Formats: sequence, structure tokens, C-alpha cells
Amino acid sequence: MKNTGVYIGLGVIAMGGVLLWQAKARRRKEQNTLGGFASSREGLKVKTVPSPSTSTSTSSSPSTRNTTSTTTSSPSRVVTEPNWRDPFDMNYAKEVANWLSPKRVLFLDKSKALNFAKSIKNAKGAWYENDDEQIIEQIFGKELKDKIQVANLSQIFWELYQQDLWEFLKSFLSSREVDHYVSQNVQKLAAYRFV
Repeated sequence: MKNTGVYIGLGVIAMGGVLLWQAKARRRKEQNTLGGFASSREGLKVKTVPSPSTSTSTSSSPSTRNTTSTTTSSPSRVVTEPNWRDPFDMNYAKEVANWLSPKRVLFLDKSKALNFAKSIKNAKGAWYENDDEQIIEQIFGKELKDKIQVANLSQIFWELYQQDLWEFLKSFLSSREVDHYVSQNVQKLAAYRFV
């Protein structure tokens, strides 16, 4: 009987430890990021975009008292907000265009993107050669005008070489060079530009 109080105290401490561990695990899950970006799709904004055949009319006759009616011949579509911080995602351009529709955004010309992709691929030298970091700085620092163009370049790079552009850059540039020549320049770019 003398040890009953001790057992109860140890049980309370153990239960508190379990609850604390669960709270920390939940907080870690919420803060879990992938490359600085949320890895879960929870908390994303969603908007409903009416289909192109939707019409809205307003009536102000005395019997209807300023009513508004909407006629839809086809269902609306739900659009998820793009991940604004990941322009190297090949789907970034499409997601931003869907999010901003019906406004049109500017895309990178395909021939320019092909030239940039080839230049980036050629910038990686062999083990006995020096890499051409100036080409990387030129493309990401001066040629690309917004993050949509980064996504277009990433997509063209994938189509040409079946390699992720971001991973390719990290394969031959040091982390300091990636930060200096790529990340800092891309962060300064606008997310998109309208036509």
C-alpha cells in the first residue's frame, strides 16, 4: 500500500510524456517541409471557377426586387492554388495559368527554352573541365523574366533530357553556387506576367 502513490505518480508522468510526444509529432508533421515548401496538400486555397458557358443576369423589376440569377450549362471546376514557391515544378506554369484564368499569362518561347536547356546541359563540364557557371548566371539572372519561364524551362529540360532541371543543377554546382547563381536570382523574379 505504501507504493501505490509512487505507482500513480509514475503513471501520471508516463501519460504526460506520451501526450507531449504526440503533440511534438503533430507539430513536426505540420512543419514538415520539402525543400522549404509544405509537403502536404492541407491548408491550400481552393476556388471555384465558372465554366465559360456561365451567364449571370440581374433583374430589377418591382416584382423580383433586384434578384440575380446564374445559369450554368456545365458544372464549374475547382482549382487548387499553385505552390508559389516552387517554380522548378514542371506543372507550376499550368497551375498558375489555371488559377489566374480567364486572364492570360506570358510563357517562355519554346525555341528560347530549347536554347537555354541546351546551354545549361553544356555548362556541365567533364570531370577534368571547369563548369561554365557564367551561362547559368546569365540565364537565371538576366534572361528569365518570371517564375513561369523557369517552369517552362524546367519542362523543356525534362522533355529533352529526362532529367529534373533542379537536380541537374545541383549535380555539378556547389550549394554556394546554386544559391548564388540560381536561387537568389529566381527569388527576385515575379511569379508571372500577363499578356
